[in-house]
Amino acid sequence: MKSIFEQNGGTYTKVGDYYIPNLTVPECKPIGKYGMLCRTYLKNHHSAFYNTLFLCGRLNDYLCDIDRQANELKDNLLPKYKELYEVTEQLKSENQMMKLYLRI
Repeated sequence: MKSIFEQNGGTYTKVGDYYIPNLTVPECKPIGKYGMLCRTYLKNHHSAFYNTLFLCGRLNDYLCDIDRQANELKDNLLPKYKELYEVTEQLKSENQMMKLYLRI
């Protein structure tokens, strides 16, 4: 009679007198800066949601998606802010704080 683990495709390795299941961790996508910030926030402020994602094995995918969305938003907004505040490479090299003083 096969165990539920074997019925679902699992295998065992015999070590001495014991059978140990062959468990592997699925490949994980790397998590960027914003994914790590989100993970810290969820751990500290929404621990139930964090634990649910972690136990279901969906935490890494969720954090990768958050990181991708945040990077897309940053990439879309940064050129617009540069144009709005008239920031150029010459201005950044000459006087980095000049535009800040002019806006106040």
